[in-house]
Amino acid sequence: MEGYSSEQSDSTQVTVPSQMCTDEPQVEICARPADLPGASLIGGEHWWLRTPDGHEAGMGADDDAYYSGSTEITDHTGQGDGDDAYCLPAAEVDERWQNVDPGCVSDALEAGGETGVWIPGLNDCHDVVEDILDGCDPDNL
Repeated sequence: MEGYSSEQSDSTQVTVPSQMCTDEPQVEICARPADLPGASLIGGEHWWLRTPDGHEAGMGADDDAYYSGSTEITDHTGQGDGDDAYCLPAAEVDERWQNVDPGCVSDALEAGGETGVWIPGLNDCHDVVEDILDGCDPDNL
């Protein structure tokens, strides 16, 4: 496969995209079970971003307008280290995010930034993560 390199050990072969072999800190997509009724039954996950400097944030309820469905960027500090959470480099989730600018992502994650009305599948935490990453990768502009 183009762009991939293989390493062979005595018992297994591991294939890793060569562009992902880096020691540079990367922006990560983090996930955990969503705090919604029935989410565990359908595998619903809440997504947010973690920058190399440890800034964690994503879509959350706007406390000033909770019952309207309005959302904003909220602090998620420490959630990526939770027992039910995991974080992966964005470039491993989707190769289109290989050149994401961590500074741009950090700026986009400023608490209080409006993210619109929560509409599952149309405007939810997954969409916010993807929009930020797409907007912070110069190759996608």
